[in-house]
Amino acid sequence: IEYSINGANLLRNNKILASDIINLTFSYFDKSGNSTATVTDIWSIGIAFTVSGEENINFRTRIFLRDIHGKYSSWKEI
Repeated sequence: IEYSINGANLLRNNKILASDIINLTFSYFDKSGNSTATVTDIWSIGIAFTVSGEENINFRTRIFLRDIHGKYSSWKEI
């Protein structure tokens, strides 16, 4: 599964998932909640984005990975 931005569209595997997106950021955290850039230390991923409209609405969440270092270790950010 690949997520990317094309103009103001958020894409999932090249299909529009959402429109009017003005930013998208991914943050990576280790088991202790500290930022990390080391793939083997990633325990969770923070996702933040803003939707534009009459007023901008900010969204953010954190995903805790169950098997990132097992069979699903080939994920990548575009």
